[in-house]
Amino acid sequence: MNKKNFCKRISTHIGFTLAETLITLAVIGIVAALTMPGLINDYKQNVFNNQFKKVYSTLSNAHVAARYQWGTNPLCYYGYGGYADNYSDCPTYSKIFLEQLKIAENCGNNAMQNRCIPEYKGWEKVKKENNPDMDDDEVNNSMKGCTNLSSESLKNYPAYILQDGTIIMPSVGDGNQRIAVNTIVDINGMKGPNKWGHDVFYFYLFFDGNKFYLENSGGCMPLEKGGRSTSQMIKYVYSH
Repeated sequence: MNKKNFCKRISTHIGFTLAETLITLAVIGIVAALTMPGLINDYKQNVFNNQFKKVYSTLSNAHVAARYQWGTNPLCYYGYGGYADNYSDCPTYSKIFLEQLKIAENCGNNAMQNRCIPEYKGWEKVKKENNPDMDDDEVNNSMKGCTNLSSESLKNYPAYILQDGTIIMPSVGDGNQRIAVNTIVDINGMKGPNKWGHDVFYFYLFFDGNKFYLENSGGCMPLEKGGRSTSQMIKYVYSH
């Protein structure tokens, strides 16, 4: 057997036919189609986790610095186990709290209407989407105590944009901007999806008689499908 014929036989033996190549590519395509969405979702969730951790740390450190400057525990918190009327120091304490943050832009009032921040769904819209069979009266009744998160109320909120793009919105109640005790935060700012429980969270400042901490187990925080409450997100990001 000459060298030419020998090489030809080896080439024929180890080579792939066109059909085999196409089948292999098809299998690879199917596997990629099945795994890519999961990989993309995992990547997005990891990004949200890191952004949430950063924002949580930023807010917590700002409160520590503000309380240190205040000199004692300000009356600007929710009491342990529920609501308490501890808001008298909020207007002044909130200013000190804001000074601890790196604010790039003050959107002022009506931030959403003025398109300084994205549009967020109000409580009643999220409730209706999650429960399409509920009538308007049931939706309105479910919003009692949380009217500050209605679509109409959110339009009037002031907002601050931090240097890293984080959006901070004070929850307005009783005519006072109580940003230090109720804070709505969009952890990635103008980027999507701008959904409650995904990149938008509602932080309450609690004091249990011993320590201050940020939390919100649900309460007046609407949750869009697949979202987590602030408390759930805190547990999730620090357990993964």
